[in-house]
Amino acid sequence: MTLQDDDSLDDWESDDDSADIEVESPCPNCKMLIHLDAVRCPRCGHYITDFDDDHRISSVPRWITITTVILLAAFLLSIIFLRW
Repeated sequence: MTLQDDDSLDDWESDDDSADIEVESPCPNCKMLIHLDAVRCPRCGHYITDFDDDHRISSVPRWITITTVILLAAFLLSIIFLRW
């Protein structure tokens, strides 16, 4: 292979901005950016599932949400019954 052949290998890179489509998302476990088609995170080994995609929106653990709702309901009920 000659030097000219090596230079031609670099020509495959495109300067087109339309190629900048989002193809990575953070791992739900370690937050490393991984390819959207990845089945498993290369850093932590966490398997990526559709369940993870559905729950990436909420970063608050479910038990905190449930506890907050129960405490709020108990507080409101205590206010209502103490006034009667």
